[in-house]
Amino acid sequence: MANTHLSRLIAVVALGAVTLAVLAACSSDDTGSGDGRIVLTVGHQPPEDQPDQRAAFDSRVAAFEEAHPDIDVQPSALTYGAQDFQTQLAGGTLPIVMQAPFTEPPTLIANRQVADITDQAAELGLVDGLNPDLLKLVEDADGRLYGIPVEAYALGLAYNRDLFTQAGLDPDSPPQTWDEVRAYAKQISDRTDAAGYAQLSTRNCGGWLLTAMIYGFGGRLVDDDGTKAVFDDGSQAAEVMDLIHDMKWDDGSMTEQNLYDCESVQPDFAAGRIGMTLKADFIPATQQYGMNPEAFGYTGMPTGEGSARSTLAGGNVAVISPKATDEQKTAALEYIRFMYLDRFFTEEVAVEQATAAQADGAVYELPGIAPVSEEQYQTFLGWIQPYNAVPVANWQPYLDSIPGTELIPEPKYQGQQIYAELDSVIQAVLTDQNADTATLLKDAQTRVDALLARS
Repeated sequence: MANTHLSRLIAVVALGAVTLAVLAACSSDDTGSGDGRIVLTVGHQPPEDQPDQRAAFDSRVAAFEEAHPDIDVQPSALTYGAQDFQTQLAGGTLPIVMQAPFTEPPTLIANRQVADITDQAAELGLVDGLNPDLLKLVEDADGRLYGIPVEAYALGLAYNRDLFTQAGLDPDSPPQTWDEVRAYAKQISDRTDAAGYAQLSTRNCGGWLLTAMIYGFGGRLVDDDGTKAVFDDGSQAAEVMDLIHDMKWDDGSMTEQNLYDCESVQPDFAAGRIGMTLKADFIPATQQYGMNPEAFGYTGMPTGEGSARSTLAGGNVAVISPKATDEQKTAALEYIRFMYLDRFFTEEVAVEQATAAQADGAVYELPGIAPVSEEQYQTFLGWIQPYNAVPVANWQPYLDSIPGTELIPEPKYQGQQIYAELDSVIQAVLTDQNADTATLLKDAQTRVDALLARS
C-alpha cells in the first residue's frame, strides 16, 4: 500500500532530484563507451507522456555527467519487476543500477544476485552518513553491504492537536501504547463533539493498517519466507481485534462511519471530527480540506502492552548488478548519492529544491524516516526549515520514536489480496457487536494461505 506522505514527496523530488534510477536495457558487461568513459546503465526515466518530469530527470543526469566527465549514463524508462530481474540476470543483460522494494534484498543477497559494495562504499565514505537501521535491510549476516536505502516510510499515528487540548490532553505527549490510545479516544469522545478514533476497513486500507497494528503488538502477518500466513498462530491478532471491538462497542469512542478507506477519512479528520487515526495525511488535510497545519500531529506506531516498538515500513533500496566491475560499482554509488541523497548532504541542493517547492505552493519535506543518519537528517531539516510550510515540531514525537523501532516490510507475495481478505474481518467486527473474532481470523488465515500457495 503506497504511503501518501511518501508518494507526495517523491513527486516533488522528481522535479528536482528525481526518483531513483533503476533498470536499463544495456548489458552490464559493457564496461566502457566508445570514448573511454565508464558506462552506467540506469532506468526509471519518466516516460514521454510526463514531459516535465522527464526533462527534470534528463537535466539532473546531464548535471551528473558534467560533474563526472568519466561516466556515461545511459537511462531508460524500465522499472523493477521480479520476473524481469530473473530473466535479465539469466540472459546476462542485467543493468548496473536498479531499485528494489524493502521486501527483496534478503532473497537477492542470499542468492548473490546483487553486488557486494562494501569496499566501494567505504572508500567513498558513504556509509557513515546513512541510517544504520535501514542499512540492516541490505546487509548479510557478516555485515557486508549489498545496497543503499534511498527512500523509506514507517507508519505512525496521526492526531488532532486541537482536539487533544479541548479534551484536556497534552498534544505534545501523544499515546505510546494501544491502551493509551483507547483511554485517549474515550476522553476525546466524552469531552468533545468528535469521535476519539477512526478505524479504516475498506479498499485494502483496512487490512494494510490492521497489519501495522499486528506488528505493533509484536505479531507477524506471514512467515519469514512470505509463503505462509501466521497471524492466527499467536495471540497478537486476536488482541488487536479485541481492542477494536471494545473501543467500538464498549467505549463508544469510534466513528459511526464503519467503512472508511485511505481517502474518505481525510476530510473528516481535517474537519475535526476525528481525534486519532492511523491514516491521515498532512498534505490533503491542509491543502485540500483546509485543516490548520498547526493542528496536525504525528507520533510513532503505538505498541501492545509489553511489546517492543515495531511498525510496518516500506521504501526502496538501490542495488547494483553482480556483474558490475569495481569501477562501475564506484560510479554507480557516485550516481546514487548525486541523484537521491545529495539533498541531505549539500545545503545548496536542499535549499534550491525547497525554494522551488515553495514557489509552486508545494510541501517539500514531511518529517519522517530518512535514508541518512539522524544527525544528518536534523541538519537537512534545519536547512529547509525557512522554506517549508510544515510545523516540524508537531512531528517530534514521531521522530523520537524512530530510533530503535523495528521496521517490518509489507508481505512479499499477494500483499494487496491479503489486505482485502483482512478488510472483511475488520468490517465484521465494526458492524456486528457479537462477531466471532476467533472464527473470523481462522477463516481469513485459511484464505490467505490459499492465496500464498498460488504465488
